[in-house]
This record gives sequence, structure tokens and C-alpha cells, in this order.
Amino acid sequence: MAIGCLVVATCAAGIADAAVRAGSHESASIGRLAPLLSEGHAGTVAAAVAPAQRPALTSLRLADGWATGRQAIGRLVRVAKTYRVTNADGSITELEVLRFQSGVGTLSAIRTAQGITAIWLLFGSADPTAESAGGTIASDLVTGDLAAVSAKFDRVMSAALSTAALEADVHAGLAGLTGAPTITAQVVAGPSGATIVETYVLWPNGLRRVQVSFDSAGKIAGLYLKPL
Repeated sequence: MAIGCLVVATCAAGIADAAVRAGSHESASIGRLAPLLSEGHAGTVAAAVAPAQRPALTSLRLADGWATGRQAIGRLVRVAKTYRVTNADGSITELEVLRFQSGVGTLSAIRTAQGITAIWLLFGSADPTAESAGGTIASDLVTGDLAAVSAKFDRVMSAALSTAALEADVHAGLAGLTGAPTITAQVVAGPSGATIVETYVLWPNGLRRVQVSFDSAGKIAGLYLKPL
């Protein structure tokens, strides 16, 4: 259920890099990371990366990740919302919810006293029907209604992941989180033959991303619980 750090991930239709606003770009703080990348200041973001991670999370990698598929969703219009939570280990998880001309996206990051240690970029579309389906699965997953989740598995998923195994994975993935979970953002991607819904779920002391892949019949063909 865990994913590696120090990566820039891209998902779905594309990424935009047009300027949101001009002016000062000294601070790579929450709410400014996506605009800095959009304005062509990947170096400013890279300078905020923790020294140990700089060889992997370079300005070139950030710029390339941002530029991939840029034409598909147009320019970055605004950072619609930001979320910031302190994790049990003292690190900070940040989330910027992004609005583009023709799509939506998220930029999530982990920040420590040494600097940023991981950044994820997800881009796609707003699709109310898919969001509703993905949100239901995410809600059932994090609130413990795992029978409802497994009932929607396709044949391959049903054979590969028992309800007991799912319960063990979810328990491990949500360990230490307290309070009521809230869905804060969703991004929908649609590769051939499947629809992927990324749903961010926020707790007072943590953030998780539930990735659900639906097949053409609406069955769950893939399910992941990730730290970002």
C-alpha cells in the first residue's frame, strides 16, 4: 500500500505551465508550489527540497513533470484550496487543489525541517459521476465498510484480494490516524478501457489518497491506499 518517496507522478490528460501571476517567487511555501512551476521557476521549488533528496528531485525533473501533456488541460487558473496537516513523525503533509482551463489537478508534498522530501503531481478532469463512484469507495474504505468495497470487485480482484487481506492492508494504511475523515479533492483520469479516480481523504493528523480503477462495467479493477 505504500509508495516510494522522491518522485513526481503524473496522471491523466496533461499538465499546464502558463503563468498564474507575476511577481515575487522567493518562497516555495504552500499555495505557491504549483504557481512557481507554472511560472517556470522549478529551480525555486528544487531549492526548497531537502539536501538528501535533491539528487532525485531536481529542477529538471520538476519542470519535465509539469510540462508533460501541458496542452491537454490548458493554463493553470488558480490554486483553489490548500490543506496542511502535521503527521505523527513531525513532518508536514501539504495539498494544493488546482484548477486549470480544461481540467483539475493536485500537488501534494511532504515537508520536514530539512525541506521538501516528496512531491506528487496528479492531473485530469472533473467528472461528477466518476467522482461520486470513487468517493463512495473511498468513504467505505476509510470508515471500515470493507464488505461493500469488496462486493464491487471484478473477478480478478475478488480472486486476488480477500476481505481479510483488504482489512489488514487498510488497518496498516490508516494506523495512527484520528478523528473524522473528510474528502477534500478528487481527480479523474480515463485511459482506454478504464476510469481512474484519485480521492484525497483528510484527517486532523494525516492525509491519504485512495486510487480506484473502474472497468467498463463499473467494477473495481484496482484499489490502492497511498500516503499521498
